[in-house]
Amino acid sequence: MHIMLALRGTLGIQATRRGGQQRPSILFDGKEAADVDTFTVHQLACEGLERLAAHEPRLGPFRSTLFSDESQSFVRELQTREVNQQLDASLQTCLLYLSPFVGEEDGARVVEYLVRRYAVHAHCAPALLTCFLPYHDRPVFHRVVRLLRLDAGGPVKALACWLPLLRPWLLSSTASSDPPPTLPRPALVRHCLKEPGFLRLLLFTASHAWEQGTLEHHPRLQALCSAVVLEALDRLGPLTEQHMRTLLPPLLRAVKARRIPREFKLTAYMALGKLASTTALSSTAAVALLVALTEGLEQGGEEEGLSVLTTVMHTQGLTRLPPRCLRAFLRSPSLPSSIPPSSPPLVSALLGHAETHPLTEALLVPAVLEGGMEGLTEGEVSA
Repeated sequence: MHIMLALRGTLGIQATRRGGQQRPSILFDGKEAADVDTFTVHQLACEGLERLAAHEPRLGPFRSTLFSDESQSFVRELQTREVNQQLDASLQTCLLYLSPFVGEEDGARVVEYLVRRYAVHAHCAPALLTCFLPYHDRPVFHRVVRLLRLDAGGPVKALACWLPLLRPWLLSSTASSDPPPTLPRPALVRHCLKEPGFLRLLLFTASHAWEQGTLEHHPRLQALCSAVVLEALDRLGPLTEQHMRTLLPPLLRAVKARRIPREFKLTAYMALGKLASTTALSSTAAVALLVALTEGLEQGGEEEGLSVLTTVMHTQGLTRLPPRCLRAFLRSPSLPSSIPPSSPPLVSALLGHAETHPLTEALLVPAVLEGGMEGLTEGEVSA
């Protein structure tokens, strides 16, 4: 990159070589990084942060903390353990808010200061990788990975699900690659097939971004998680118990979530449908899945949710709905009229409740009959 030359002219800064000392950097090559002092990096970061705060106001307060003028003299090694723990938590939050922007120059400038001043690549490596993962197909991701310690002396435990992916990729490339190599999406899919923990990481990354209010502003993260998760599930075949433990929690959280982006919710529905159609669930897991799907219908995505609900009942041989599912239908009487004609198991289950639940008959049966009669046999209608 030739950013340093432009900065010299624009800012009137004379670079000073520090005895050939190399500094970690995502913006500059090794020689250039040694020429740019901390004051310059701080100035660039603050300018970038100010512009980004206009799009993400939660970045603004970091100007007086992580990016304060006093931070230029911060020395981590002189702080207490408690102070450094608080610092790491603040860095992780900042990276979460920055993720939608790190593919742009302003975002990269801000992260450059976090690398230079706080060694975020050494102390918050998982958060840094997650921040840049949506840009796996850009050279900047390679520059980030190149900063990490992936040997036995690095944070191996924290990066356990990353290492089988990143080590071979980094070794197959060279530091002099121009342009730096990118990590293609098929490689991520293949890694998910071998490492269920990475598949879980993708789902929880999206869920956490939604909880923090950044997912809806991060189309790259939405698209990445949706594509990789669905492609991996298509190739997994019957799921093992380990896959079930990995996938169910984040998927169930997604379908029950309020105001989650529609694309990601549809991904969760499609993944659960795939799971139910290829795997025999325990009775406990099947009931938990029905409850989550039914309660999730109240948050939107009725058509897709009802379709998956029908798939679960059909593939798992279920003929009755748990009481919590019935209560969810009673809270939203418009749901039964949305049942597609191809859902006889669900229609039959709702009609079956009418015999023992008078309220069900009064509220649900007319809508059920209106929305889902087609496809029922005569015996099912009269049951």
